Amino acid sequence: MKTILTMRAKMIWLAGLFFLTGVRTVIAEAAGLVDVLLSLIIAILTICVCAEDAARRGRPLLQVYQWIMFFTWPFSVFVYCLIAHRLKGLGLVLLWSLLFALCAVAGCLAVIGIAALSG
Repeated sequence: MKTILTMRAKMIWLAGLFFLTGVRTVIAEAAGLVDVLLSLIIAILTICVCAEDAARRGRPLLQVYQWIMFFTWPFSVFVYCLIAHRLKGLGLVLLWSLLFALCAVAGCLAVIGIAALSG
């Protein structure tokens, strides 16, 4: 089955979305529609990564579990990685979480740096 985005492209998109989330955190005074859309897109891409990983491992995710992951994605992705990859899954989750958190911080610092330089 061909997918629109490869696993690597999905992870790059997720990093970019977390960067935008960091930018929005500094710029926006209150949460708005853009923040909700960013959260939804991050959740959907994260579930797609897990579903593709499961399919590559020969054990596709049930549709019901994908819906459960949609509503509980930060927790369920952690659980999925632990079940699918054992101890390596814990390392993967921690590594990607750190990378995405750094992307969000980089977005915040980029806005702050631009503001400091311009004014």
